[in-house]
Amino acid sequence: MAQDAVIVRFPGSPDVMAARYAEGLRRFGEANPTIRPLTMFLGRSEQTPDALVVVLLWPEGVDHTILGGFLLRHLAELGLERPSAIDHLSISHVGFDAIASIRAKARD
Repeated sequence: MAQDAVIVRFPGSPDVMAARYAEGLRRFGEANPTIRPLTMFLGRSEQTPDALVVVLLWPEGVDHTILGGFLLRHLAELGLERPSAIDHLSISHVGFDAIASIRAKARD
Protein backbone atom coordinates (compact mmCIF):
# COMPACT_ATOMS: atom_id res chain seq x y z
CA MET A 1 0.00 0.00 0.00
CA ALA A 2 1.34 3.45 -0.89
CA GLN A 3 1.70 6.31 1.54
CA ASP A 4 0.51 9.84 0.83
CA ALA A 5 3.06 12.63 0.81
CA VAL A 6 2.58 16.29 0.02
CA ILE A 7 4.86 19.22 -0.75
CA VAL A 8 3.07 22.52 -0.08
CA ARG A 9 4.31 26.07 -0.73
CA PHE A 10 2.72 28.97 1.15
CA PRO A 11 3.54 32.41 -0.32
CA GLY A 12 5.25 34.86 2.03
CA SER A 13 8.31 35.11 4.21
CA PRO A 14 9.18 31.61 5.44
CA ASP A 15 10.14 33.04 8.84
CA VAL A 16 6.73 34.67 9.28
CA MET A 17 4.70 31.87 7.68
CA ALA A 18 6.35 29.17 9.83
CA ALA A 19 4.83 30.53 13.06
CA ARG A 20 1.41 30.87 11.42
CA TYR A 21 1.57 27.33 10.02
CA ALA A 22 2.67 26.04 13.44
CA GLU A 23 -0.43 27.60 14.99
CA GLY A 24 -2.54 25.77 12.41
CA LEU A 25 -0.82 22.50 13.36
CA ARG A 26 -1.52 23.12 17.05
CA ARG A 27 -5.21 23.63 16.25
CA PHE A 28 -5.27 20.52 14.08
CA GLY A 29 -3.60 18.53 16.88
CA GLU A 30 -6.22 19.64 19.38
CA ALA A 31 -9.05 18.69 17.01
CA ASN A 32 -7.39 15.41 15.89
CA PRO A 33 -5.18 14.20 18.74
CA THR A 34 -4.44 10.76 17.26
CA ILE A 35 -3.57 11.78 13.69
CA ARG A 36 -0.01 12.83 12.90
CA PRO A 37 2.23 12.74 9.84
CA LEU A 38 5.10 10.25 10.11
CA THR A 39 7.54 13.02 9.40
CA MET A 40 7.51 16.66 8.38
CA PHE A 41 10.03 19.10 6.97
CA LEU A 42 9.61 22.87 7.05
CA GLY A 43 11.83 25.44 5.35
CA ARG A 44 12.51 27.32 2.17
CA SER A 45 13.75 26.30 -1.26
CA GLU A 46 16.15 27.97 -3.62
CA GLN A 47 13.48 27.89 -6.35
CA THR A 48 10.83 29.60 -4.17
CA PRO A 49 12.71 31.66 -1.55
CA ASP A 50 9.63 33.79 -0.82
CA ALA A 51 7.48 30.84 0.24
CA LEU A 52 7.30 28.49 3.19
CA VAL A 53 7.80 24.91 1.98
CA VAL A 54 6.21 22.09 3.98
CA VAL A 55 6.83 18.41 3.20
CA LEU A 56 4.64 15.83 4.94
CA LEU A 57 4.70 12.02 4.84
CA TRP A 58 1.59 10.31 6.18
CA PRO A 59 1.21 6.78 7.61
CA GLU A 60 -0.31 4.13 5.37
CA GLY A 61 -4.08 4.48 5.24
CA VAL A 62 -4.13 8.15 6.31
CA ASP A 63 -5.26 10.54 3.61
CA HIS A 64 -3.28 13.78 3.48
CA THR A 65 -6.46 15.77 2.87
CA ILE A 66 -7.41 15.51 6.54
CA LEU A 67 -4.86 18.22 7.43
CA GLY A 68 -5.28 20.19 4.21
CA GLY A 69 -9.04 20.31 4.56
CA PHE A 70 -8.73 21.45 8.16
CA LEU A 71 -6.21 24.20 7.37
CA LEU A 72 -8.09 25.51 4.34
CA ARG A 73 -11.02 26.44 6.59
CA HIS A 74 -8.67 28.47 8.83
CA LEU A 75 -6.22 30.11 6.39
CA ALA A 76 -7.56 33.65 6.73
CA GLU A 77 -7.63 33.69 10.52
CA LEU A 78 -4.11 32.17 10.60
CA GLY A 79 -2.82 34.86 8.21
CA LEU A 80 -1.85 32.29 5.58
CA GLU A 81 -2.61 32.61 1.89
CA ARG A 82 -3.86 29.68 -0.12
CA PRO A 83 -0.84 27.54 -1.13
CA SER A 84 0.82 28.67 -4.35
CA ALA A 85 1.72 25.08 -5.22
CA ILE A 86 0.84 21.62 -3.93
CA ASP A 87 2.55 18.45 -5.13
CA HIS A 88 0.81 15.17 -4.25
CA LEU A 89 2.95 12.06 -4.13
CA SER A 90 2.22 8.38 -3.73
CA ILE A 91 5.21 6.93 -1.87
CA SER A 92 6.04 3.26 -2.36
CA HIS A 93 9.37 3.09 -0.48
CA VAL A 94 10.63 5.06 2.53
CA GLY A 95 14.20 5.09 3.78
CA PHE A 96 17.65 4.29 2.47
CA ASP A 97 17.50 0.53 3.10
CA ALA A 98 14.05 0.13 1.56
CA ILE A 99 15.07 1.96 -1.60
CA ALA A 100 18.52 0.34 -1.84
CA SER A 101 16.90 -3.11 -1.67
CA ILE A 102 14.82 -2.59 -4.84
CA ARG A 103 15.83 -5.04 -7.54
CA ALA A 104 15.18 -4.78 -11.25
CA LYS A 105 12.36 -6.96 -12.47
CA ALA A 106 13.36 -9.79 -14.77
CA ARG A 107 12.77 -9.03 -18.43
CA ASP A 108 10.61 -11.38 -20.50
